This record gives sequence, structure tokens and C-alpha cells, in this order.
Amino acid sequence: MVKICKLEEADIYDSVLLGEQMHKESDFKALNFSKVKITATLLANLNNEQHCYLVAKDDSGKLVGMFSGLTSEYFFGHDMYVCDLALFVQPDRRGAVVGAKLIQAFEDWGRKLAETMPIKEFCLGTTTGVNAERTAKFYEHLGYKQVGTLHKKRL
Repeated sequence: MVKICKLEEADIYDSVLLGEQMHKESDFKALNFSKVKITATLLANLNNEQHCYLVAKDDSGKLVGMFSGLTSEYFFGHDMYVCDLALFVQPDRRGAVVGAKLIQAFEDWGRKLAETMPIKEFCLGTTTGVNAERTAKFYEHLGYKQVGTLHKKRL
């Protein structure tokens, strides 16, 4: 059984370790990783209602997944959207319900904000280079529609 919780200060260390694991597995591994920066960012935004930090815990309380998201205003107007910054599930827990539960909690957070803010949609991306096609199918299964692609070119 997996429980989805809002990130608490006591979870930050383990959440940063999950972030490091995600970084090592992803296309981002060519970039530097700063535990200090991530910890400071999490602490600074822990109670910021426009940031969404969620963790998935197993029965023993161990973190097996995490989600980070935020609100943003569209460039061409004042309507807003909520989007992910990071979604990570331990490799041995993928394909189960952990990711779906994290996304459902993210959507619940976004719907709550939409009661008082002009939030119009949810956006999820796949930028890690890890199982991109499988992740896209997973998102589509949850009702998301692919609307574009992302292309990178390293300096």
C-alpha cells in the first residue's frame, strides 16, 4: 500500500536522494546536481501554495516516489496552468499505482487552486529521456493529450 503525502520538512533529505537518483538515471546526468540548492529550494517553498511537493511512502514510511509541480501564467494572457517539474518513482515500483496516485494528488492540488486562481489546465512533460514513449502512453491513459515535443542541443 502506498500513501501520498504533502512533503514535510522531515522528508526533504530522502526526497533529495530520490532527486539524485532521478538525475543519475536521466538525460540530466550531464548537468551538475546540487543537494544544497534542491534542499534550499524545497525549504523555501515548502508552504508556498503555488508549489506542489508530494511524496509517496510505502507501509514502512520509506519514500518510493516524489512529485514536484508549480503554477505558471501563460505568456500571452493571465490564464494559468499547473505543470510538473519532476515525477520520479523508484524503478522497482514503476508500472504499479505510485505514479498514478502522485498525479491524482497533483490534479487535486491544481483543482483546489483553480477555485481562487484562473488555472485552466494541467501540463505534464517527459524531459528525462527515460522511457519517454512508455511515459507518454501512461499520461495519455490518464487523459492527457500530447501537444508538442521538446528538442535539446547541448553547448
